[in-house]
Amino acid sequence: MDWNAIMVGVAELLLAFGLGLLTVWLAFRSFARFTRDLDEMHELKQNNIAMGILLASIVLSTAFIVRTALYPSISTWQTLLHRGFSSGDLLFCLGITTFSFLFSAVLALVSIWSALRIFLRLTSEIDEFHEIGHNNIAIAIVLGSLIVVMGLFLSHGVQSLLSAMIPMPSFERIQVMGMS
Repeated sequence: MDWNAIMVGVAELLLAFGLGLLTVWLAFRSFARFTRDLDEMHELKQNNIAMGILLASIVLSTAFIVRTALYPSISTWQTLLHRGFSSGDLLFCLGITTFSFLFSAVLALVSIWSALRIFLRLTSEIDEFHEIGHNNIAIAIVLGSLIVVMGLFLSHGVQSLLSAMIPMPSFERIQVMGMS
């Protein structure tokens, strides 16, 4: 049994678990701040399916973007755990992870909210948030689709931007079949 690989797997699992929960919470709470005229919690308690669809699409879309943006950070953790690390490496890795998460989450939420606001202006003949408040599922599906599509389209761009901004650790020479 490869204990080093098990430790890397456990560390990655814990990191993914923590960042996943933080992403869901942040997306959910941020949407509530962006939409002051909606009472999301009240609507959910009233079994407003349209609100559930809209909130779920915000959470999914944000998670798509943050997840792909965190790949460089996760690969940095994997590299450091495999080769061993010092306290300086640990602080460096924590800094990369924190910056990657915050940058990608803020960029995701601002981008999704901007796209949603632009779409709402383009469809001025419908007050979508009013309709969501009245449990209009058709409107929720359309807005939810827009939000998920934006998340899918934005995810690679955010990942590329972060990869260009964050220095990755270099790999040491690998010995293959007794050759160096």
